[in-house]
Order: sequence, then structure tokens, then C-alpha cells
Amino acid sequence: MANYVIRRWYDIGLMLAALAIVWLMVGDLGRVQLILVLNFVVLVLHQFEEMRWPGGSPWILNEVFNRRDGPADRYPLNQANCAFINITAWAFYLVPVILPGAVWLGIAQVLLGMVGQLIVHGVVINIRLKTIYNPGLAAVVLGHVPLGIWYLVEVNGQGLVNGWDWLFGVLMLAAFVGGIMLRLGYGLMSDKNTRYPLNHGKWRGGTGSSISRALASPPCRLVPAPARGRCQLSFPKAAGRRHLLVADCGTAERLV
Repeated sequence: MANYVIRRWYDIGLMLAALAIVWLMVGDLGRVQLILVLNFVVLVLHQFEEMRWPGGSPWILNEVFNRRDGPADRYPLNQANCAFINITAWAFYLVPVILPGAVWLGIAQVLLGMVGQLIVHGVVINIRLKTIYNPGLAAVVLGHVPLGIWYLVEVNGQGLVNGWDWLFGVLMLAAFVGGIMLRLGYGLMSDKNTRYPLNHGKWRGGTGSSISRALASPPCRLVPAPARGRCQLSFPKAAGRRHLLVADCGTAERLV
């Protein structure tokens, strides 16, 4: 059961999103709570976009955005810590749904999507890849951003928010990102020898990334690298980079 959850958590997330939509249809939710539920549904779609279709986000994070000295199919992101980070994000999004009156929790929730994710996916990763899209961005732009704006307009219009809510909301967001995601997920749970390497088809990516397309094209080839024990992938400039240093030659061969 644990192995199934670790390997298929994003499919489980879709089922939770479907239940949330049913709740929206049959439940008697206030407007603030409705927005928070919709934002959770968008989170799940964002995760599915990253991991399944078009996929490729784990490869981007390991090999381009956050590369360290380790096998790119398992370090720093692997199936286990990827599941941990994303499943705890469900809790981070659902607690404000259960406690809609705690506006500071809702502020933390919407800021993660409309600000944090927009900066990472819309600015940082696109600059690094020299693209205008990467897996996960569509859900952020079409879902998290408008819902976040709607939420802030709604709580301000109803007079539900004050300065303390903003303070505690920002602190809550910082604690989740810094403590849960980075310190635990990307830090303590990173393991070069993990038995949960990223599935090749998903971590390499689908059609959503120009780099993913370049890796599948004939011009992509393995070339020697100056660093000992490493190799380079050579692919067209259209993919965003001419050469990409890969942690080990075995990983590079699998990519090619």
C-alpha cells in the first residue's frame, strides 16, 4: 500500500479532487470556503500537470533547476520525497477549507499558489529553460492566480482580514516552504541510494517541455565532459541549453 501511494499519489489526488467537486455541488459552502476548495482542486491539477501530463517537472527540478552532485533520476528529488512534499501540500490546502474562519490559513494557501508557484514556474524555471511554458504553469496561471485574487477580494470585502492575518499567513507559508518542503523534503529525505528512483517516463517528461522534446530527438547525443565520471548531453539551442551536465554517464545514456 505504501509503495502504491509513493508511486501513484498524483492519481490518488485526482480522486480527491473529484470528491471535492462533488462536495462543491451538493454542499452548502460559503463563498470563501468555496474558493479554498477550488484552489485545492487546482493544486491537484497542478501536480498532475507536473508529474503525469505533460510531465517532466521532476527532471527539470533535478537536472536543471536544482541539480546537485548525484544521479538525476533520484537526487535530490525521488519518488518518496516527491510524494511527501506533495501530499503534505494537500494538508496545507485542506486545513483552511476545514477552518475557513481562520483567514491567515487561507492567506498562506492562496499566496503559495498565486505568488510562490507563479514566481517559480512563471519566472525562474522559464528563465533557466528559456521557454514560455513548463509543466505546472498552466494550472498556476489559469487557476491559482485568479482564485487567489478572488479570495483576497472576498475576505477584504467582507471585512474578515486584518494585519495579523497577513503576518501569520506569511509566517505559515514560510514555515511550510522552508521547513516541510526544503528542510525535510529536499534536505533530510534526499538520498542518492534511495530505492524509489523517479520513473523514467515521468521524470524525463512529456510534450510540455522543449528540453523533453529535444532529448527525444536525433540531435541529442552523448558527449564527453571535463568532469571525471560525468557526461554531457548535447542538444539544440531551441531546447534552452546547448550542453547539459549529467551527474553520471549511466543516467545520460538512459536519457539519450
